Amino acid sequence: MNSARMLSLSLLAVLGVPVRASAASIVTQSCPRQADNTMRYDCTVDLTASDSVRVGYRLDTGGPWRWSEWRTGDPVTITLYGFNPDAMDDYEYKVELLAGSGTGAIPLSDQPELPTALADLDLSVTRNAGAASNFVMFDTPDCEFSANYLVAVNTTAGHIAWYQDIDAATGLPGATVTGWSWTDDGTILAVIDQRYIYEWAFDGYDVVTPVDLSGNCSGAAGDTGPCPHHDAFRYRPTGKTYVITGAADTSVAPSATADFNYYPCNALDGFVEDAVRIYDSTFGSYSDHSVIDDMGFDPSTDGGPNLTCATSYWQAIDAPYYPVFATSDLVADWTHTNSVSAFEIGGTERVTHSLREWSEIVRYDPDSTTVEWVLKGIDPAYSDFAVEIDASVSGADDFGGQHHITPAMGGLLMFDNRSPDTSDLVSRAIQLDIDTSAWEATIVKSWELREPGSPWDPIDCSMGLGSAVIVPGTTGNNVLATCGPEATIEEIGEYDGDRTTDPLVYITVDDSDGDFCSSMAGTGPNGPMKWYRAWPLLSLGEF
Repeated sequence: MNSARMLSLSLLAVLGVPVRASAASIVTQSCPRQADNTMRYDCTVDLTASDSVRVGYRLDTGGPWRWSEWRTGDPVTITLYGFNPDAMDDYEYKVELLAGSGTGAIPLSDQPELPTALADLDLSVTRNAGAASNFVMFDTPDCEFSANYLVAVNTTAGHIAWYQDIDAATGLPGATVTGWSWTDDGTILAVIDQRYIYEWAFDGYDVVTPVDLSGNCSGAAGDTGPCPHHDAFRYRPTGKTYVITGAADTSVAPSATADFNYYPCNALDGFVEDAVRIYDSTFGSYSDHSVIDDMGFDPSTDGGPNLTCATSYWQAIDAPYYPVFATSDLVADWTHTNSVSAFEIGGTERVTHSLREWSEIVRYDPDSTTVEWVLKGIDPAYSDFAVEIDASVSGADDFGGQHHITPAMGGLLMFDNRSPDTSDLVSRAIQLDIDTSAWEATIVKSWELREPGSPWDPIDCSMGLGSAVIVPGTTGNNVLATCGPEATIEEIGEYDGDRTTDPLVYITVDDSDGDFCSSMAGTGPNGPMKWYRAWPLLSLGEF
């Protein structure tokens, strides 16, 4: 949208400045739907002379028009929001000259629709009183697992209101979102195929030129990384982008360490060297901060306090690393870095990242790469903090296998998956206050994931994947939490633990008939359907 143009024209009207009467007229107009994003229509308007044009649309015949664009004689892009597959015949658009005549309502000849394999997804959406997540965005495969999508669900209407086809948007057949986040700029920052970094606006257009790490992550023999995976984060005050990367480090063989000196681990070639890559605001330059080389995590002396050979072996030959690395370089995923975020403390930038296999969070200074502190959810021998839980909060005083660590309400928010080493397997989102004078990390809020309905059984998400985001407008009281392996998303308002109420929003796949898709009988939410992350939105796009 040309907002500057819109503002200048609005000011003229407010100031009472006469606007030139239109000398142009509309000859033809056409608004075909685009393949990569069903909500975007690229309209071409042919005028008899150059003039200002606006294009509007409405969702219901006789309803209010939503004006989306101001342009001068050029092709116009409109993006529809509030998409309803059950009422798509009602969608209309019209074109008007700013100071002249316009067309009447025109039915969209190419109506918005969901791809069949996505429409077959049996989503179950429940919204209860007190919910604040008007829309929920998340990543999902389609029912045939032939394509990957970002979708936004209208929690009131209970249907998909927007989607982005990742294959079509990238031009990469079978492309998969392997990490993403919603930025404060209202864009989607995504890691694709453990190789590319994309940033999209709602209409599917690239905000920046996609970053391709093809020299390291093409899957060809000899590729050893670094390859992006799991997470990308934008820090708005500086415009910097933080991306987790992994490379194959074969300088130390697993057989040289006590934790790996038996089969099959001693047959591996090395370790994953995770790092945080920091791009400047234009993606023109970057710096790499390695867990091994820069932060002192040394596999030759310590294979990890929470690691087993079986875990490292299977993760060595599974996504997100293999087959990005050459098949001859099987490496142990011994830290499994899965989240990164940044913020300022007293005007100084700090980076926080999560090591899942260590149930550990690390904060460091990106200028010197000096580790300032380490917070571990279990095994205090590896932690600078004692983990406690506030007396007002029920639940365990530990965490493990965590995902999605972000700054929130002056402390840290995370999805606490739990692990075999924690005191229970009640997965939850938690908020911690961090006290570096007393070296205490206190759990002050705990939002447990539980099945709706008495007895509100806890959800075990210890197998991995998950996210937690404070819902906007709730002053830190509500959180949207995702359990990926269970294909479950919940907005939760009760944060003192031992929850005995239904979630405010509950999104899952309906397998009451034995499947989650009409095209894939016999599978359910515990099968291959997994969601990596979800984000709460008060509004969708411009509306």
